[in-house]
Amino acid sequence: MKISLSPKARNMIVIQHGISPTFAKAIEIRQQYPDLNDLHVVPQFIGNESQPRFALISGPYPSKEQAELWLKSKKAPNYSWVRSVTAKIGRASC
Repeated sequence: MKISLSPKARNMIVIQHGISPTFAKAIEIRQQYPDLNDLHVVPQFIGNESQPRFALISGPYPSKEQAELWLKSKKAPNYSWVRSVTAKIGRASC
């Protein structure tokens, strides 16, 4: 399935806080970080894998700078990183 994004959506930024092999583990990780209550758990397939992994995502944010400011102000995993919605949606399952 092809997903088309509006020009505005293509410029949105998210923060990925990790990836988990199971949905249950993703929820467990989310519970370890109270600042991430609004986190989304997004299934994604990597390579030719038949089972999804589950990315922990917050956002979207209108700019990379705002995402970085949010990340600095919250307690989040130290392996969190800022990425574009376009990069993230390319790996999401549909």
